[in-house]
Amino acid sequence: MRWWALLLLLAGWGSLVSVRGSPAVEQAYGAVVELVSPGQQNLTADALLSVFNRLQHRVQCGEVPCEQCDLFGALDQLLGNQTVLRVSGSSTGEGTTAVGLSQFPVFAAGCLLYLSSPILVCAAVKQGLWGERTSAFIHKLAHTDGSDGHERMDLSGLTVLIHQLHHHYRPNGTESCVTARDIMAEVNASSPEQNQETGAVLGRVLFHTLQGRCVASRPLPEESFFLDFLMAHLGTENFTAVELKVLMKSLNLGPRLDAEAGHDHQDDEHAQHDHGGRIRRDRGRAMEGTHLG
Repeated sequence: MRWWALLLLLAGWGSLVSVRGSPAVEQAYGAVVELVSPGQQNLTADALLSVFNRLQHRVQCGEVPCEQCDLFGALDQLLGNQTVLRVSGSSTGEGTTAVGLSQFPVFAAGCLLYLSSPILVCAAVKQGLWGERTSAFIHKLAHTDGSDGHERMDLSGLTVLIHQLHHHYRPNGTESCVTARDIMAEVNASSPEQNQETGAVLGRVLFHTLQGRCVASRPLPEESFFLDFLMAHLGTENFTAVELKVLMKSLNLGPRLDAEAGHDHQDDEHAQHDHGGRIRRDRGRAMEGTHLG
């Protein structure tokens, strides 16, 4: 009876993502392993701790870091008791394969759900529902392929995921952005416009976010575009910080202050300080504003 229950559970996960690792999933898995644990072949417990540590440093709730929760300790919720392998008598299972290739698609989905909704995931972890929340997350982004019954993701689903990541994910701002089309091409360079295997797409997104890369739904213009945009609206190359502040506020860009009065000095300091990837994000919003206008 226990064996039948185990088979049914595996079949249920298989309807979400392919249990057997395809070449595209294997490549994404290998990229993540090499990133967090160079020279290793699998996501061991130490590698997973590195993954979760990176994730928790990439989320922000408002102006402060998000509350942390024990994602490593909740792996059983996400993957099922039988899928997390540990060495008997070891607290962390050091040196063992904690998450294998077949579990990687669901693992990647659970990690990306945390990046997009850390508060929701931490609440789910406390309730033992991380796996259920991840299942619903996958269904929102992907659709079932009638030919093989597996979940696949198209460009629109990936775009939805990227928009959700923007709520709490904070890139390091030192590298160029990777776009939705770039990610689809990484999964299948010959047919980037086609539906791709969900596990491979999610794995690639996880790989880029673990690096702290900016992810965008479409390419951002060059820096010269943003500067030209400012010049066109200000009408001169010589403008004051106050004029720039007024323009940025009209475009709904930059930090929002509840009380404008009495903060001019503070605002000037903020204007002169580069806050990571804010310029890249502002350029993207400015570009969208020109399309909408």
